[in-house]
Amino acid sequence: ITVGRNAKVKSIDIINGNINIGDFSEAYSLESVNGNIDVGENVVIIRGIKVVNGSVDIQQGTNVGTDLIASNGDVTLATKSVVKGNIIFENTFFSSKMGKTPSLIMAEGAAIKGRIHLHRKVIVVLPDSISLDKVVKHYLGNK
Repeated sequence: ITVGRNAKVKSIDIINGNINIGDFSEAYSLESVNGNIDVGENVVIIRGIKVVNGSVDIQQGTNVGTDLIASNGDVTLATKSVVKGNIIFENTFFSSKMGKTPSLIMAEGAAIKGRIHLHRKVIVVLPDSISLDKVVKHYLGNK
């Protein structure tokens, strides 16, 4: 599903496929089970983003109104992007089957108002402006 520039849409939920949101657009929420979510520059997501088997790539100046939830893919936030809730990496049945450790990469100037909740192993790369105190590990060991 592709949403062009300067568009306004309600929720987008998809089972098998990618979601691409153009620059300067607005969406209520985004959810994908098997696909990536790519969010352009200066986009407003009023609620949250959830992806199970896919990655989330958020460009600069984008605001996510609540939580960003991921399971088995990478999450990248560009500079001046803000998540007003938590970033949550869930542990699903597929997590152990995928064999790849997902990553969270936040650029300098990106912000999170809540915490980063890890229910599975994740490679976390944070800018100096974000304290490691925001990271809450909910799993035991290296799995």
